[in-house]
Amino acid sequence: MLPHVHIGRDEARNEAYRSEDDSDSNRDSENEQSDEIWGDERTLIDDLMGFGDRSIHDKAKRQEALTDALKAHFSSLSLSIRQDLLDGVIPVIDNLATTIAILHKGPDNEYRDGLAAFNRTAQHAIATSRSLTEQFGELKDQSLTRLKGIVGRIETERARRTELCESFKEQYQEICHRIRERLVRAAGEDMDRAVMAAESRAHALISGKDKDKEKMRQNILKAFA
Repeated sequence: MLPHVHIGRDEARNEAYRSEDDSDSNRDSENEQSDEIWGDERTLIDDLMGFGDRSIHDKAKRQEALTDALKAHFSSLSLSIRQDLLDGVIPVIDNLATTIAILHKGPDNEYRDGLAAFNRTAQHAIATSRSLTEQFGELKDQSLTRLKGIVGRIETERARRTELCESFKEQYQEICHRIRERLVRAAGEDMDRAVMAAESRAHALISGKDKDKEKMRQNILKAFA
């Protein structure tokens, strides 16, 4: 299949080059003639409408001259289109032939080994990612469990602190009440002792004065006896 493709392609290319050379020579001569026909200030519409001074009364000759003038341009355009087709088709044929040869030959060892290595690397990366994801999930669960335990202990300690504060307030109030009672009792006892002492002193003073008065009266009686 490949030799026929290259032979047909070379023949088509050579034929195109020969036709192009022949057409170039013909086109040069025809272009010279058309340049003479297409003078200054003349257009295609001008010739079709018959506005030229020399051919305004001869429509058939005017159309024939116009056809001869455009023949070279259409011929060159046809060759250009054929060459563009050849330039577009030949690379496609080459690529197709190369692709068919590669398919018959099969993938080379380096390409196959590269694909296998890439597959192994990808599988290893996927396994590593899954393992890391599982480890991360386990660590996350452990962290959440520990965090819940810590939060629970904090709540317990907070409740215990509140309980201790209330207990301290109650004990403090009880201690203050006892101290107040003791102070009241002590103050009452001190006042009682002070009153008793004052009364004792008063009785003593009163008793001493009475004795002195009795002695004075006896002494006076003795003096007048």
